[in-house]
Amino acid sequence: MPKHLTPPKDSLQFDRSKDNTDKGQKQLSLIRAAFYQTPATMLMIAHKTGIERASICRYVATLRKAGAIALVWKGFCPITHFRAGFYTTNMAEIEKGGLDECT
Repeated sequence: MPKHLTPPKDSLQFDRSKDNTDKGQKQLSLIRAAFYQTPATMLMIAHKTGIERASICRYVATLRKAGAIALVWKGFCPITHFRAGFYTTNMAEIEKGGLDECT
């Protein structure tokens, strides 16, 4: 291939995996902190943090598998006015009886 048609190697070949991992860890910790403050729906946390709701749903699924988040109750979301689940990462509050856990 002629030299003028070959792109410089440095401009196209870089590793994004570290950047995405760091971003994911930051978002996960931000979401955990937001759910710790008060039980909320995923959409409420999306509005509060600026993270897309689809990403929050994915992180909540990960946290549920790890047992780090719990569904506290189901009620009407103040944003959509539809029935939604309220989640929390504050397990101490659930264990001492401050919140009623929903199954």
